[in-house]
Amino acid sequence: SIFFGLLNDNNHLVVAGDFAQAVHTGPSGAMPRESVSEEFANTTKKMSPWAIHTLNGSYRCPLRICECLMPLSEHIRKNVEGMSELMSPYKGSPPGARPIVVWGRDTKELASKVKDVLDAYADFDVLRNGQEVTILERDNGLAQALNQLKVPSRTETILKLKGMEMECILWSTQARIEDEEEKWQFVYTILTRTSSLLIIGVTPDRCGAYDEILKTLYQGRLIFWD
Repeated sequence: SIFFGLLNDNNHLVVAGDFAQAVHTGPSGAMPRESVSEEFANTTKKMSPWAIHTLNGSYRCPLRICECLMPLSEHIRKNVEGMSELMSPYKGSPPGARPIVVWGRDTKELASKVKDVLDAYADFDVLRNGQEVTILERDNGLAQALNQLKVPSRTETILKLKGMEMECILWSTQARIEDEEEKWQFVYTILTRTSSLLIIGVTPDRCGAYDEILKTLYQGRLIFWD
């Protein structure tokens, strides 16, 4: 209603979004309909049916990461209203490394192995220009352990970083999720934030809600560090 009140022609409204990343929207995360609110129902400000344009593939995410996440994308497509396109890599996207799964018996061991990963990829200049490891979802203990190892790290919530991309994303499966019904979109959004390196940190203290998603990932496109 606010937008319709600002527009001379309601057909001049453009909406862009990704239903696979509809984190914490609940039932409101659905395709907008061409009907207008009752306030404008009897005016000339009617809306024509939506013209829908879809992107054929991911133009940003590295190729190997896209390939790994395709089963996750398929699950979301089958269960989220309005999502019709399967995530697939754009032919011109950078190849990149496969997502790296790192196991640690505790936070300290996990941090040590993540440092080993970054040392191994140092020649690829992953953390260039002062970039940090970005830990999602918030895991202060893991961030502190990495910083103690001289690995520049920060931890954020996915809602704060929505729409942004980082050189190196570390998904901490120790971090809990408030709404497990949104877990598929939640994890999908985390795993698509990287422009270079994706690390999946797993410990015995991981959130059990993630186990189903971990099993969904295409194993042929994963690197198991151990």
